Amino acid sequence: MTNAMMMKLMVLSLLVVTIGADEYLMKKECSKTEYQVVCLKCLESDRSSYQSDLAGFASINAYCLESELARLAL
Repeated sequence: MTNAMMMKLMVLSLLVVTIGADEYLMKKECSKTEYQVVCLKCLESDRSSYQSDLAGFASINAYCLESELARLAL
């Protein structure tokens, strides 16, 4: 295996671990809410949540819920 292939494999491995950790954090934080399924649905629907911290999660969920309420009000 060449050095370039090894580097690509290492980077890919890190991405997989990072995404898994982010999904774990999203599930962990949403499990603390009354509406776990909605929380997780909102976070999973926004790509930026995979790089967000807890404040980002709150912002994403607030925007998602506001959009959903506006859609339901039509």
